[in-house]
Amino acid sequence: MEQLKYSQEDDRLHVELARQISLEMAGLVNCPKGWRGKAHSHPFWEFIFIGCGEGVMQMPNRIIPLRQGDLILIPPLESHQFVNTGREKVENLYVGFGFDAQSPTALDGPVRLEPLGELLLAGLRELTLSFKGLKAESAYRNQALIFEILYRVLDLIQGHPDLAPRMVADRDQIMAEKARKFLESNVDKTINVDEVAAKFFLSPHYFSKKFKAETGLGIKEYHNRARMERASELLRDPMLSVSEVARKLGFNNVNYFTNRFREHFGKPPTEARREIAAG
Repeated sequence: MEQLKYSQEDDRLHVELARQISLEMAGLVNCPKGWRGKAHSHPFWEFIFIGCGEGVMQMPNRIIPLRQGDLILIPPLESHQFVNTGREKVENLYVGFGFDAQSPTALDGPVRLEPLGELLLAGLRELTLSFKGLKAESAYRNQALIFEILYRVLDLIQGHPDLAPRMVADRDQIMAEKARKFLESNVDKTINVDEVAAKFFLSPHYFSKKFKAETGLGIKEYHNRARMERASELLRDPMLSVSEVARKLGFNNVNYFTNRFREHFGKPPTEARREIAAG
């Protein structure tokens, strides 16, 4: 794989765009015949333009065919993998960008942006040539060109039928919301920070910092709260013993479960059950 990038500070360009948009990365990847990229995701938005060739973008539950001239928008934290399924190399021009304040509503998955229009197509092709070294452009010219392309891409985003017309949630809120859902759906097991961060392709330190900033709670603290709330619901079933409730929530030691329950509610589960029965 040959990869060409416009780099600044460890291969990542980060500039302010219209006071709300930050450019996270930009580059060109040449994918030879039969090439299969690594599945990955980013905590920011990304669009990919197919300069030549054809292939597919693979997600956990979806495959999108792509050919020359296609522009695809990938939401934050969406795992994706490009595969060259054609007979020639594929040129993937990519730009990653974030919304410092607010961003479009999170999508269920990637969407194809169209129609591109001649001005946007011309800009994408010019940037591709610049990354290939076929045009002697300065770094400042490349920045200005990327800004212009992003402005036109944002117009497509705002007008796309699958995207909300209003700005509602920033990238950290998207990440925290997905993480909360994951933790709440896994109250039956013990979970550590590294495991959750890996689910979202983020470092444990970055993930923990952003999650706590959004929720006010650490990962373990939030997960324990979700487990205790579920325990309170299970205790309403008189057919379940306290030991059975503990096992359903992934606690192998009933005494440990009792201590966690008391810390959260200020009373042991047996007392909570008596109050439920009396009330």
